[in-house]
Amino acid sequence: MLQTHTVTDLDSLQRVRSLRRGSRVVLNLPALPDEESSKLQAHLNRCISECGCSVGARALIASVAACILFDSLYWSAFCAHILKALGINLLLCFVAAGLGRTLGRYRAKLQVARTVQDICVRLSASVHA
Repeated sequence: MLQTHTVTDLDSLQRVRSLRRGSRVVLNLPALPDEESSKLQAHLNRCISECGCSVGARALIASVAACILFDSLYWSAFCAHILKALGINLLLCFVAAGLGRTLGRYRAKLQVARTVQDICVRLSASVHA
């Protein structure tokens, strides 16, 4: 179920950092212009919903290419122990995809934190001005 979190002040903005994937953020901050607010809202929603699959897929492609290259360089060893080599290749590809997905989600969390911090700085500057 999609949960909506409305941001109206600095406190509710800080809670955006801990939202679960699939949540939706609505920025309702009078200090930000509408155009800027909608861009930031879209960016936050994109980052919060990030599953890491694109980074995981790239890591998988890179690991498959690395396995093919390594196996072709050591073809005689690969042929001598084909089942063992295929098992190792499969394990490496699985681990690479998992690490890539984890990295993608972590990167999205960092982007959410940076965006929230940037908005906090802008709001603080507009309050003190």
